[in-house]
Amino acid sequence: MDALQRRALSEQLADSLRRPLPEYTARRVFGRLWFAGKATAVTGIRRAGKTAFLHRMRRGLVERGVPRERLPYLSFEDERLVGLDARGLGLAVEEYYRRFPDLRGVEVTWCFDEVQMVAGWERFVRRLLDTERVRVFVTGSSAALLSREIATAIRGRAWQVVMHPFSFEEALRHRRQPVPAEPDFLAPRERSQVERALLDWLQAGGFPEAQGLGLIPLFDRTGRANVGHALETAVLVELERRRYDVTYVRSREGYEVDFLARRAGGEAELIQVCADLSDAATANRELRALAAAGAMFPRAGKRLLTLVHDGIPDDLPAGVVAQPAGEWLLAPPGE
Repeated sequence: MDALQRRALSEQLADSLRRPLPEYTARRVFGRLWFAGKATAVTGIRRAGKTAFLHRMRRGLVERGVPRERLPYLSFEDERLVGLDARGLGLAVEEYYRRFPDLRGVEVTWCFDEVQMVAGWERFVRRLLDTERVRVFVTGSSAALLSREIATAIRGRAWQVVMHPFSFEEALRHRRQPVPAEPDFLAPRERSQVERALLDWLQAGGFPEAQGLGLIPLFDRTGRANVGHALETAVLVELERRRYDVTYVRSREGYEVDFLARRAGGEAELIQVCADLSDAATANRELRALAAAGAMFPRAGKRLLTLVHDGIPDDLPAGVVAQPAGEWLLAPPGE
């Protein structure tokens, strides 16, 4: 490690322990965030909010009384750190404990941002977990941090948390808009507000930096809103966020259902997404596909999601739940 790299790491450590923590929108994570003896790998596409998630987590720990000195953060997107290897990481950790010797043996939460840029980071993380009392969070957006590679690289010592773009609920909070406590029990005015906000979100997308910019229509060369495809994608991402195993179904008759979603406990649900059910022929087609898939998976629930409440058929087949997608997206998981 040369003098420039040493200075860059020292400055980053000082900044991470003294500079005021930025305020970011809290993210909703399903499942556990941390396991003893394992590193938490926060993965996902670029600009999904991984770095902001680390800082929001650190801020939350400070608010719960954890001293800032126990929350060091290093980012390896710093151009001064190009070429840094695992030995340099080890020296940075040693410098930290020289400055705070009383914290050796006390739980410290280390955050390493874009760690895949450091050669040999896997061996360093294993050693840190084995020799110090620490929680370790790493982020990365390249193939080097996909779950399969993590499992191989650090031999089962990692727990993956996938960071997706903003969910509908997160987007509402980010925009300082009210999130209904009971999304299935709304007055007409509230329902209209939720439906309008859902359309805005589908057009803006979920990337935090794109909120309020309507970028999808700007780059859509077809000149059409294509809300149906956006809604289907939003439902898929939400299912993945909630840690469902997701596939689609094609019945023996050739009918297709968008999603067969399974939970870890074995519960399954067939989900059909259709932006507009106001046309009777369209509604019948979607229900026919659900019925055919239901015969293949008789224990699975059946759900039909649409863009707005208007147009949902009154005479639904037994066992089918139909609701606006905004209501489903805002409901607690499992409802």
